[in-house]
Amino acid sequence: MDSKSIDFVKKLFREYYRVNTFLQGAVSRIGKREFGFISFEGSMVRHMGFQTVGELVDFMQSFVPKDAYFSCAYYENPTADMERKNWLGADLIFDIDADHIPTPCERIHDVWTCNSCGFSGKGMTPEKCPLCGGEKLNVETWPCEVCLDSAKFEAIKLLDILQDDFGFSRNEIHLFFSGHRGYHVHVECEDVKPMDSMARKEIVDYVSGIGLEAPFFLPIDRGSLRKKTLYKGPFFSFGWS
Repeated sequence: MDSKSIDFVKKLFREYYRVNTFLQGAVSRIGKREFGFISFEGSMVRHMGFQTVGELVDFMQSFVPKDAYFSCAYYENPTADMERKNWLGADLIFDIDADHIPTPCERIHDVWTCNSCGFSGKGMTPEKCPLCGGEKLNVETWPCEVCLDSAKFEAIKLLDILQDDFGFSRNEIHLFFSGHRGYHVHVECEDVKPMDSMARKEIVDYVSGIGLEAPFFLPIDRGSLRKKTLYKGPFFSFGWS
């Protein structure tokens, strides 16, 4: 965008930040989180901290960021360098993105191009170019209703697992639209804050079904039992579907 267009959009954003109260109650323990912002000119500001929502809103009205972020981690000194922040704990965060969910529509509106050789294709983006092996790929995506529904379906399944299998209450789970074509699910609970990376990986493996012995959940035919289909394995829900 040219400078006039940027000024016009920033004016609209500033007014939006002024009249909307969406930040009230949206960020818990605000004084212990790090904030980061990206300007319309493309620069990023990190290691910011605020004690109140009012301070945050005042800054956003003045700086007028294009994007705003806050850490899922809690720090004793949020504005310090990483080695001096002193980690206190973190929320449990799940990122559900339709980009990573195979859908039939992606072959229609998702296009990737290798920056090295120019080879292109449609559908889910590969890790490397199948022609030259290049790892830098330019991706053009456009979310449609099918994409959004697929992400919504996965988000609903995750919410069921978090409540039914792990016992988190609705008050401890917060769901946000990512702004593109997915959802962010935040679990804010005292029990999860001190968990290390290995414990969090165990939860992800459970939710994803990693390590699940599939044969124990597949139907088997017992001809001797009047051709009825039986299911081998535990008869209770692990949350997978």
